[in-house]
Amino acid sequence: MIHALSLNSSHDSRKGTFHRDRHVLSVNTEPEIRDRLERLVTVTRRSKSLPANEAIERHVVAEGEFVERIEACMAEAETREFIPSDELRSRFKTRMEVKFRPAIS
Repeated sequence: MIHALSLNSSHDSRKGTFHRDRHVLSVNTEPEIRDRLERLVTVTRRSKSLPANEAIERHVVAEGEFVERIEACMAEAETREFIPSDELRSRFKTRMEVKFRPAIS
C-alpha cells in the first residue's frame, strides 16, 4: 500500500525561515520509505522537507544532465553524415580479417 506524504517546503528548518516562493508538494510513497523518513527526521531533528528537497534536487539535476546529453547527441546526429549500415559492416569485416589474419611463416 502506498501512503501519501505531504511535504511542506515553505519552511527552512536549517535557518528557521519561511519562504513565500516555495510550494507544498504531496508525494505517494511506500510505507517503508515513509517510516525511514520519519526515523531520519526524528533522529536529525529536521523537517521532512529537507531530505525530500535534497533528493528531488539531486534527481532533477541528474536527469536534466542526462536529457541535455541526449539532446546534444541528437543535434549532432542531425548535422553529421553517417555511413550506410552495409558499408559500415563491410569496413568492420575488412578490419577484422586484417587484424585476425593468420601469420604467414
